[in-house]
Amino acid sequence: MFGKIGYAVRTEQFTQSDFLVLAFNNAAATELDERINERLKELLPPDQRITTKTFHALGLEIIAV
Repeated sequence: MFGKIGYAVRTEQFTQSDFLVLAFNNAAATELDERINERLKELLPPDQRITTKTFHALGLEIIAV
């Protein structure tokens, strides 16, 4: 997953705001967030990160709109 996201950002096919990584639980979402943003920190602007959420958090965000 890190490689695909990194490749897409490096080749400028997508920007970091185009990604949403989904996980089933909070622990997995936290781990993915740390791993992705740590490994890709050279490719990302200093103040921006790849968004990582759980399916429930995404659902709540959609319903709240």
